[in-house]
Amino acid sequence: MPETTIPAVLTNMRELIESLQRLERAALAIAVFNDGSFRVIHAGAYGQPASEHFTVWSPMDMFFYVLLPPEERRIFLSFKKLGGTMEWRSAA
Repeated sequence: MPETTIPAVLTNMRELIESLQRLERAALAIAVFNDGSFRVIHAGAYGQPASEHFTVWSPMDMFFYVLLPPEERRIFLSFKKLGGTMEWRSAA
């Protein structure tokens, strides 16, 4: 009987979720600077106001960003750059 394999899409999704969980457990976020560089920062910075030099991305922000189609990514990014904060809730 052939071994059941997980499709690549599901494997990638599992890896994304595991990465999200690791960042959340470690209380880390990413500050992305206007020049494209980034820094790993402590989660206390999530609530920082928008800066003209960088945008703070929570693990959940990054997770959902990669799942969005290109047009929705542009909208999401414009909210982030304007200093918008996202509150992620379960639909259940």
